[in-house]
Amino acid sequence: PAAQLAGRLDDPAPLLIVGFQGMRDFYPTLAAHHLAQTGIRARAVYLPYDLISGRRDANNVHLAQELEAPAHRQVLAHALRGVAAPGERIGLPAILGIDQHAAVWRELEAAAGAPIFEIPTLPPSVPGIRLHRALVRQIETHGGRVESNMAVTNFAGAGDRIAWVETATSARPLRHHAKAFLLATGGILGGGFESNPSGHVWETIFDLPLTVPQGREHWFRPAFLDPQGHPVYQGGVQTGADFRPGLDGAPRYANLWAAGSVLAHADPIRERSREGLAVASAAGAVQAILAHLGHPAALSTSSPAGQPAG
Repeated sequence: PAAQLAGRLDDPAPLLIVGFQGMRDFYPTLAAHHLAQTGIRARAVYLPYDLISGRRDANNVHLAQELEAPAHRQVLAHALRGVAAPGERIGLPAILGIDQHAAVWRELEAAAGAPIFEIPTLPPSVPGIRLHRALVRQIETHGGRVESNMAVTNFAGAGDRIAWVETATSARPLRHHAKAFLLATGGILGGGFESNPSGHVWETIFDLPLTVPQGREHWFRPAFLDPQGHPVYQGGVQTGADFRPGLDGAPRYANLWAAGSVLAHADPIRERSREGLAVASAAGAVQAILAHLGHPAALSTSSPAGQPAG
């Protein structure tokens, strides 16, 4: 993100990490101390909390909304000018607005007279909320619809295709019809799989076959930190190269794809690949869906001799 670039550690300019007295889960002194131990010039200061909010129970989202008020930005900019030394870059917790983030950051940086960068905080993550809202806007711009917090309770198949999925609502179940469905419910730790005391594990929506061992005695290796990981976290939905679930290369349903931690033969937490797996597999699955539907946005996987693909 642009608002984090000024915090690059290969820049020799010194850092000023700024916190607010009483703000939860943000520790400028600790951050500056660790930076100094690595040879980076850094120091920390605390500003009064009431510069940015009159609330005592505010979380990071509330603080970001407070800074969308011009009066709060002006007060904070004046305080920053008073504590920053010439040539310092100012690091602030990631609370520089939500919907007006770019304007808040640029205005505050100009008023403070120093480069400003954000430092991500513990949840609720303001940068994450910004990204989520931007993605939703992009989906809606292209004619899509996002419906949150609607648990899938049923589905219906018609031959080798899924006809609809059903979600719970406050009134009556709602059926969603589509040409293609993408399963991204997470694995054993994400709620996409369920289990019972006997060790049986199943996929919760389409009852797809899993590679998870069916027996609790086979879930874990004897050593908690076994370098090979544990089978229960490595099993999942097996797919073909086109991300369609099925065993032995035969798709279970012609219009169902899968992505993310629900996939078999991965151990995202041990590998530290959770986000990468989610993004890369989703991109691959979406391209496979577009190709299946004959959509013009599908990338070409082959090309005439001498011509680049895609």
